[in-house]
Amino acid sequence: VFESVMAFAILILYHVLCRRLAGRCPAVFIATFAVGFLLAYGTFAVRPQLFTYVILSVCLLWLLRDGPLWGYAFFSVLLVNLHAAMWPMLFIMLLPFVAAACSFPGAAKLFAAAEKPAPTLKKLAAAAFIIALGGFLNPYGTDAMAYGFVSYGDPVLHKVVAEMAYITVADDMGAVFLAVAVAALFAVGRCKVPVPYALFSLGTAYMALSAWRNMSLFWLFGTLSIVYAAKDWRPASLATASGRRRAALAGVLLLVLMLPVAAHDERRKMDDSGLRGVRAVELLLKDNRPEDIRMFVNVPGAGSYMEFHGIKCYTDTRYEMYLKANNKRDDILYEDYDLQRGFIDYRDFFAAYNFTHAYVCESTPFLFRQIDNDPAFTFLFEDTFVDQGTVWRSRLYKVGRL
Repeated sequence: VFESVMAFAILILYHVLCRRLAGRCPAVFIATFAVGFLLAYGTFAVRPQLFTYVILSVCLLWLLRDGPLWGYAFFSVLLVNLHAAMWPMLFIMLLPFVAAACSFPGAAKLFAAAEKPAPTLKKLAAAAFIIALGGFLNPYGTDAMAYGFVSYGDPVLHKVVAEMAYITVADDMGAVFLAVAVAALFAVGRCKVPVPYALFSLGTAYMALSAWRNMSLFWLFGTLSIVYAAKDWRPASLATASGRRRAALAGVLLLVLMLPVAAHDERRKMDDSGLRGVRAVELLLKDNRPEDIRMFVNVPGAGSYMEFHGIKCYTDTRYEMYLKANNKRDDILYEDYDLQRGFIDYRDFFAAYNFTHAYVCESTPFLFRQIDNDPAFTFLFEDTFVDQGTVWRSRLYKVGRL
């Protein structure tokens, strides 16, 4: 129920944003439908991003209406406590309006006139100051405020975390994103779009290319330039043959965009991430106390479930916490990455940490085969899990003397 309510709120806010810049026109309703469909993949889940999309959408409406300064304090306190990693986005939301407030030669030839009312540079500077002050009102202080700067950009993190991977055309959603991004660039380059919408398209497209999970920001804010460019299209144009052909082409393109999304979503529904590690924990706790177990686990999602039951694990799904920048001790993520690719000796590694058990999956074939052929590892049981439509084996071992 919660995610349905939040999804409805996000789509309503997106529709209001489109209406704000394009009025009542077919492009607004088509965009709301298409973006809602695209957001349904990987966005509408019980995660803090839902709060982020609502807060940032309301913040954008606040900027477009030149709302009072107290609103920025409210947005800052909410976001830093609900999703600290995205708190710096509030400053980024101000930047397109800073650019719009600065006059530069040739702007009138490239962009449409700025909409009124619009915040002045003085007010935007005050808003940034208020956002910075509001960020301190969280239980973790500056660590929460700076979290976004240390949870992005690491090359190993981008390789091991699926939602932080770089977008490629080999992925269905990647191909859809690139097609829509080209349309947004076309709208910015060929149509006179106001500066804020043009920069939102360019900025969120860059963010999406940097990490897969930022794609939702592009759907919400990067597509606004397309809506603005299409605001003058009216159904009356369908009376001509060329208008009907353009409408038919647009319908076909929309359908082509939806098909890979639907196919990708069907594969995602096959995932059983909520069940990974359940049988392994039941078996372990029959003969062991949680505090006596030292677990190596690389089955995605299983480590968090084991830690919930008091089992100490080498790593879990909070991958960014295993970087030295966050834990202030060691780059454990680098060590784990090297281990699973055979760059360090797994026997020395297991002996150094004194592991009692290992729960490994077939998706890291080198380590999976090495452990299976090592007599120091006693096989306990085998399970399977589904990830993106692929069935993988996972095996639980008891670690002996190395």
